[in-house]
Amino acid sequence: MKIGAIYGRSSDEETAERDLGSLVQQEHMGFQQARFLSETTGEEHIIKDVLIEDKAVTGGHTNRPKYQQLLDLIRTRRIDFFVAKEVSRLNRSTIDFCELMTLCKDNEVAVHIRGLNLDPRNPMHDAMFKILAVIAELERKMIQERTRSSIRSAMINNAKIPGGRLLLGFDKDPDRIGFWLPNDGELRLVKLIMKKFLEVQSYKELRTYITRLSYKNKYGEPFKKNAFKRILTNTKYIGKMRVPGDKEEWVDLPFGAVIPVDLFDEVQKQVRAIEETPKNLRNRKRVYLLSGLLIFEDGSKFTGKSGRGRLGDVHYYYVNAQNKITLQADQLELVVINSLRVYQDNTKMIQYASELEIDRNAKQEMLRQQVESIRRELRNVEA
Repeated sequence: MKIGAIYGRSSDEETAERDLGSLVQQEHMGFQQARFLSETTGEEHIIKDVLIEDKAVTGGHTNRPKYQQLLDLIRTRRIDFFVAKEVSRLNRSTIDFCELMTLCKDNEVAVHIRGLNLDPRNPMHDAMFKILAVIAELERKMIQERTRSSIRSAMINNAKIPGGRLLLGFDKDPDRIGFWLPNDGELRLVKLIMKKFLEVQSYKELRTYITRLSYKNKYGEPFKKNAFKRILTNTKYIGKMRVPGDKEEWVDLPFGAVIPVDLFDEVQKQVRAIEETPKNLRNRKRVYLLSGLLIFEDGSKFTGKSGRGRLGDVHYYYVNAQNKITLQADQLELVVINSLRVYQDNTKMIQYASELEIDRNAKQEMLRQQVESIRRELRNVEA
């Protein structure tokens, strides 16, 4: 005994009312096909499930309740075959139809459509499954290439932006499809995000700061974890967009740069620095570069310390507790690093700095000996 199902649908209400294409007629045809199979194969074919879409739905997609039930019956192997009046009743997309055929073959479910009866256990029918799969793959590639060519042409000739979610800081142009207009209010938030990122140098701390301020994304929702990198690295903010393809090709967008280019460039440097840092090191505590090296004139040392502001953002300092002095760590380290860069490729400066260091150490040693000599004389006088 073979257990089967019938699938039927109509694409509009009028078709459903006609005798030739009615849902009732499709159901009757399914039972007739099952009786025919029983007579011709010698095996009884029983229809257990009648999956008729009770509302007019298109075959251009697979988001249909009864169709999804059919797929579930196939995946769970609760049926041995199914019947449909026409291929178009199942799918109007070759890709979707071939994917259905592949699913049937994998689960050994026979397909009976008027003029097309395929049993995956039959070698000839198995070959047909493979041919349909090749056709589907070819269609996929052709669609992808046509899409890429269309997008590339539109971008190069008209500077049009392909479809997708709008980026924070832009709105759709109501007069031109595929064009965006800058949103000044949202762009102020974008600038704040970029400047704060340069300050905290962390996606996590940036998200904490923005969340505490109750800022929302383009669609009025809280920012998701990975949203900030998309904002921080999107070249549309400087009026540039890369054309899809193998070669490096860029398009100048009509609105130009909507944030300072130098700010965007600094952000990219910081993003690269984070990406180049191994993931297991990204969340470690901050390293204070001048720890143990920064000394006040009385000999007391500065130590690294962090603290949170009222809005929850983290700040880093060098603190001298003895003299109650606090210095901004990021700014101080930047000054020192920029100063050291002067010596990087200048051998004369390096030699001069070394001589100064030797001279300073010698003078310190001489002063130390003089102080020690004076202390000995004072002890002799006191004795």
